[in-house]
Amino acid sequence: MTDMTTETPILRGRHKSPRQEYKVYFGLIFAVSLPGAIIACAWATLRDSDAPRKGPIARALSQARTITPQIFSA
Repeated sequence: MTDMTTETPILRGRHKSPRQEYKVYFGLIFAVSLPGAIIACAWATLRDSDAPRKGPIARALSQARTITPQIFSA
């Protein structure tokens, strides 16, 4: 009788990598936070009449980089 328990073949199915899902969430969060960042930069420029240190894209990227890992760590 053949013993199949020691060398059983492992079937590996294809599944989506978490990296793709992370990129989708990152893109969505970036797109949602971009209008708020534009408004915040415009308001800071009008209020102080000086350019803010971070532009709107840098602010939105920063927010997306902060929020997305929190979603995946939960």
